[in-house]
Amino acid sequence: MRSAAASLAGAVEREVRLAVDAICPTEWLAAVGKAFEDAYPHVSLHVRSDVLGGVVDLVARGQVDLAVCGPEGITRPVLDARFLFELEMVPVVAATHPLARRPGPLDQPDLVGARQIVIGRRGKDDPDGDRAVLSPTTWRVADAATKRELILAGLGWGNLPRVMVEGDLAAGRLARLRIAAFGDAPLRVRLHRLTRRDQALGPAAQWLAEHLHACPPDGGGRTRADAKAP
Repeated sequence: MRSAAASLAGAVEREVRLAVDAICPTEWLAAVGKAFEDAYPHVSLHVRSDVLGGVVDLVARGQVDLAVCGPEGITRPVLDARFLFELEMVPVVAATHPLARRPGPLDQPDLVGARQIVIGRRGKDDPDGDRAVLSPTTWRVADAATKRELILAGLGWGNLPRVMVEGDLAAGRLARLRIAAFGDAPLRVRLHRLTRRDQALGPAAQWLAEHLHACPPDGGGRTRADAKAP
């Protein structure tokens, strides 16, 4: 009630603009959105998704208030990056795919005839667009949810957040691959909270920024007891 009254009085912004890396699990984003709705029901939340450096550009240009993104490009002087959490990435393929029957570890020649599903775009404006790409044939998609559906359909293999595919692996819909180039250690992507140093956050955006730290994907979307709206 206090956040609603403050919003009507003009003390709280009417909208918060958030950008997220396309690799972020949708279940985690939904949990963050639900917590924000509970805390600030009268504040609109505008969520944009982009790949790799695209999220950083949105913050740098002032088109969003804050973002969740990977490590690419976050060292620009105008930006303030705070580490959030790591996502463990798992190479997976549909259980019915021929690669699923190979024990591994799979070498480069084993992947020549296998399509890889990749998040991102390829081009000079995105030099990191081909990170962890091993297959010569790729399909490129805009987000992790689409990537998961294509992999489940048997259209290729790819890396996905572990928290996103645990159920599929347990149910036998997906199989985990052993890729020689990735080694034995889990692949991890470090995600950061990003804002502009010269752009002050309103109360709702500041609450959301703090909640991002309190709500890692493995935490089930629970909020810290002290992460409450004013």
